[in-house]
Amino acid sequence: MRFVTGGLRTKSWVVLTVVATLITVLTPVTAVVTFLATHKADVPATILALYVCALVILLLALLIQQEARYRREIPYAHAMIAARKAFTSLADASWTILEGDGSEDAFLLHLRNALIFLAEGFMIITGNPCRVAIKMTSAEAIGDSPNQNDSPNQNLDVEVVTICRSSQEAELPHLERDRIGNNTDFKQIFVENSEYFFCNDLSAQLKNGYQNSHWDEKTIQSGAFTYRATIVWPIARSWKPHNQKPQPREVIGFLCLDTPATNVFNEIYDVALGAAFAEALHLTLRRFRDRKS
Repeated sequence: MRFVTGGLRTKSWVVLTVVATLITVLTPVTAVVTFLATHKADVPATILALYVCALVILLLALLIQQEARYRREIPYAHAMIAARKAFTSLADASWTILEGDGSEDAFLLHLRNALIFLAEGFMIITGNPCRVAIKMTSAEAIGDSPNQNDSPNQNLDVEVVTICRSSQEAELPHLERDRIGNNTDFKQIFVENSEYFFCNDLSAQLKNGYQNSHWDEKTIQSGAFTYRATIVWPIARSWKPHNQKPQPREVIGFLCLDTPATNVFNEIYDVALGAAFAEALHLTLRRFRDRKS
């Protein structure tokens, strides 16, 4: 998957704009030609009257479209306050590792505060409850070094462990441990080198082969999903040795965002906001893991 950049106009906005432009240009020309051909004013007058009506309808449609667009974008301004607090708490976690006493409890406390603020920001944006979690790969994961000798099957067997989450709820027990190979989101990022995983309706993707180690057959049959939409980002950096070709990313974990609602995330804005936080996480979590080991 890739980031979406450029203009923010929707297809419907472009279509309405093109139609309005064509009507504006062609109607007066048609009215003049009709008048010169018939030497009667009633037909051109009717054309102009229809033109005015059509233009008013199109302008109203454009206004409604614009209103809907800005109504979706306005919450991002309010969410920036929570995002600012999230980055500040992340900085506090970093300083705990660099200059503090190195306490794991203090580090995780600041980290959890950062996730709480980030989840709050996305809740403001979407209008729905959101959860954020940080999951780290096992230390021997292929992404931890620029070593290219590991096999793809070993990548699939890498374990993923939750180290911090925004909510206080305990993780529900499930039969299988979280591994790259039995989670579509992790596999697309870690093995297939996707920039992120984005899905606004996970249950609808089950028929397309979506896998989730937390969803057993009973959960799927009952439809009792604790979340239905998600965005997952790699906590990673690219290896770019001097005068050498770039090698695969050093993926040490994942930043996971989810919500029980569907079709609430925006791939343009939400992906970019979470990606910035995930990139800021990398150095902090790398130092934390190195200190533990």
